[in-house]
Amino acid sequence: MDDKDYLNLLLSIGLLSRPVLRRLKSLYFTWRDVCENLDLKALKLCRIKDDKAVEILRIKRQLDIINLKELLSEFRVECVTEEDVDYPFLLKNIFDPPLLLYVRGNVKPMDLNLAIVGTRKPTSYGKFVTEDITQNLVGAGIAIISGLAMGIDAIAHKSALINDGYTIAVLGSGLDRITPFINEKLGLDIIDKGGAVISEYPIGRNASNYTFPERNRIIAGMSNGVLVTEAAYDSGSLITAHCALEEGREVFAVPGQIDSVYSQGTNKLIASGARLINTYEDVLEEFGLSKHAKQVLVSNSFLENSLIKDIYELVRIKPIKLGEISKALSIETQKALCLISELEIGGFIKGEADDTYRVVP
Repeated sequence: MDDKDYLNLLLSIGLLSRPVLRRLKSLYFTWRDVCENLDLKALKLCRIKDDKAVEILRIKRQLDIINLKELLSEFRVECVTEEDVDYPFLLKNIFDPPLLLYVRGNVKPMDLNLAIVGTRKPTSYGKFVTEDITQNLVGAGIAIISGLAMGIDAIAHKSALINDGYTIAVLGSGLDRITPFINEKLGLDIIDKGGAVISEYPIGRNASNYTFPERNRIIAGMSNGVLVTEAAYDSGSLITAHCALEEGREVFAVPGQIDSVYSQGTNKLIASGARLINTYEDVLEEFGLSKHAKQVLVSNSFLENSLIKDIYELVRIKPIKLGEISKALSIETQKALCLISELEIGGFIKGEADDTYRVVP
């Protein structure tokens, strides 16, 4: 059995807290060791209440790791950890990345990912701007990330597919059932057309008020920026925008009528400093792209070296210092400096006097 199979078991018995799981792994080093040594004492060390600990151990005795693996295979779900090359690079660099990603479909590295989110009850205006912006952005080679919810999320996914774009849906439930049920066919279409439906929750886990904000951090974490096209003042999409800000990602918002309930959230974001988006060209401009060019800078064969591409991605997220680059990629400072020099010579990034590097517009 692969070590990730044991992590899947731990998640399946209800150990969903990432701090608790990281604490347990620090005690026992591998997920297999965690499973084999899991008892009341270990759970108490992680401050899990007795009744909850007893329930976790009871479920553990009932589940079989081989059966869980077969269940994943039945639903064609792959498991990806931070150690795997398929784990999304941008997501790996957030403060609290998922320990395990469940994937149905194809998660492929894209040059630019943009999250498009918003209200579940869009107006005709919200529907129009979401479709218009999405179709033009996928035409420029940008991947669309969203949450498969009714409304703006579904419109963005559909528009991406209709225009032969690549899209990923992030769920707040296990992948044995694509939720919400009304968008199940859309989720299957995403998979069939080369995209992916992903989650950090195991098979059988239902969505809840807790899982949706957690899902939103993944949507933001996988993206270079978040665009809110229409949202009420208390819309959950504003949580996604907040997550993006916390990770140093760009936040964009489409303005709406001041008397529209469904534009209060986007107008609030703009008032707070989000980039006002009038057309898709405003998004392209922010990322330094031409509206006529489908191929973006990072696609250049010069960036085929994986470490060079990783450095470029770090710098593109936000201006970053040399030492931070070395630490993030676990490479020596001198090696990082050599790779950075190649990017500077190629005109992709530029250094400043304080050893901070930023993307050349």
